[in-house]
Amino acid sequence: MKPPLTHRRCSTSQGFTQTDLITCIAVTVVLAALGASALSSSKDNVSRMVCGRNMRQLALAGGMYACDNQDYLPFCNFDGGDGVDPAPGWLYTLPVPKTLIGGGQDVIPDPFLTPWNTNHATSVGDLPDSAWQSGVYFHYVSSHEAYLCPTDIQSRDWVAEPRSAAGPGRNNKLCSYTMNGASFNYGSPPTTCKVSDVWNPDCYLLWEVDENVEGPGAPGTFSFNDGASIPSVPPNGDEGLGSLHGNNGGEVVTVGGNVNFVTLSAFNAQSQNPGSGPGGKSLAWWAPSASNGQ
Repeated sequence: MKPPLTHRRCSTSQGFTQTDLITCIAVTVVLAALGASALSSSKDNVSRMVCGRNMRQLALAGGMYACDNQDYLPFCNFDGGDGVDPAPGWLYTLPVPKTLIGGGQDVIPDPFLTPWNTNHATSVGDLPDSAWQSGVYFHYVSSHEAYLCPTDIQSRDWVAEPRSAAGPGRNNKLCSYTMNGASFNYGSPPTTCKVSDVWNPDCYLLWEVDENVEGPGAPGTFSFNDGASIPSVPPNGDEGLGSLHGNNGGEVVTVGGNVNFVTLSAFNAQSQNPGSGPGGKSLAWWAPSASNGQ
């Protein structure tokens, strides 16, 4: 008699082998890296968009100021960060008006310190507007966030007090952008000019600087000593155009009120006289009272 047949359970599953496990881990690592790269790229794009919006708002403010002031450009805060300004500045006015702080003061308002920061805020969105109110642009752009680049304010030098705790700090924490001192003839003579005095409406009026333009180990906080700059680039200076958002360049507000993307190579070329303008003036060096723009 034959024994009864039994059903044998067949299985092809052998579980994860070591090779399978290693492959899964490798795939997970690759996917995580791709995700991190995409997230980083997304953040960069958002920062670039915010910065571009800021520049357009500041360009609009400059145009409205000129319309309200017989075509004159504002004082560019070419003042070294102390003393008394010859006119209200685009970013701030020295000495700080007594109506804002209860007494004269010959330092650039620090949004992190009292009497401006009475609530002891530490983040951009929570900072009060009072530190910006002495600047003439604030009448047209009344949000302090329009003055600050999201990438720039991650710098160790844009810090709350005490400044010495995280780095040398900045004299000017009000803005990531700087105005060309050419509009004030670099102080010689110390007079502001009209839009119509400038040889080309595409001349560079305002741009974003990079405090590390000379390299990560040499923070060029001199770029933020006041609200103005000269278009000097390494190795002759450290106040040139920054490229905080990549693309080997940045956006520039022109005297004519446009916002143009300018490559570092183009900006650096314009910073070297002679240029194509009258007397060798360039889009960077264009001071009306100087024969060569400098």
